[in-house]
Amino acid sequence: MIIFDFFKGILIGIANVVPGLSGATIAVVLNIYERLINFFSNLFTKPWKAIKDTWAIILGIAVGIVLSLFGISYLVQKFPVATLTFIVGLILGGIPKVFKEIEHKKPKAIDIILFILMIAIIIILPFLQSENVTNIDVDFKIVILLVLLGAVSSGAMIIPGVSGSMVLLALGYYLFIVTTFEDAIKVFFTFNFTVFFKQLLVIIPFGIGVLIGLVLISKLIKYLLSKYYQTVIYAILGLLIASPAAVIYSMLDDPQIGGIIKQSMYTAWIVGGVMIFLGAFVSVYLSKLDEKIQKR
Repeated sequence: MIIFDFFKGILIGIANVVPGLSGATIAVVLNIYERLINFFSNLFTKPWKAIKDTWAIILGIAVGIVLSLFGISYLVQKFPVATLTFIVGLILGGIPKVFKEIEHKKPKAIDIILFILMIAIIIILPFLQSENVTNIDVDFKIVILLVLLGAVSSGAMIIPGVSGSMVLLALGYYLFIVTTFEDAIKVFFTFNFTVFFKQLLVIIPFGIGVLIGLVLISKLIKYLLSKYYQTVIYAILGLLIASPAAVIYSMLDDPQIGGIIKQSMYTAWIVGGVMIFLGAFVSVYLSKLDEKIQKR
């Protein structure tokens, strides 16, 4: 259903911009992860088929990214606890669906090792934040750096549980990249094309890197799913289980959000608990609705 795919894409796009959240995790929860992997891995070999099968999701992702740059930033600033705990609930509600894929299969040693390793990676990642870069002069070295940043962050985006935005934050370039995109959109609609083209000097190489990362990592994951499906699902399950802890840690570690929680301790936790329950309910409901649509 095209409309359903479009709104799923919006949720993925939103998650890709917020540090600590994973668009791939949302894709797994919404049962479209493998479709996205196939899209990016076939983008250059079978472009028409890839676009035909997933255009509504990709359009939704683009809309979600724009909304996230403005709308979600506002919600996170004004209602941080409610917004982020709702997303935690969405993730938790999607775990049982993934677990069903392997609940009747005996785990191998490599499955358990990767399961634990993925949990460890997600828990460690929020501790690796660096000071943010706020401005750079674009030259050849910076262009190469931007391509690499795009490839690394997008490669992370395609792995469930790993936040591409968190990777950029850890490297110290998150605010610079997000601000550049925000400014580019603003000046485009105010017809300030001189500044807009200057922003493109950052956006284009970063975008090329994003595309490279998405295609290469998608091909790798597609291969792994075809050869080692059970092991990959265990790894994804580990990433999903650890993701809520990483999001909650990021909330508590943030000076603004942590301050709000300390000032209104009981209220914040009650609101958070309600929103986690609501998010989990929405996730389970969407999952069941999706199953009904697929059976038609």
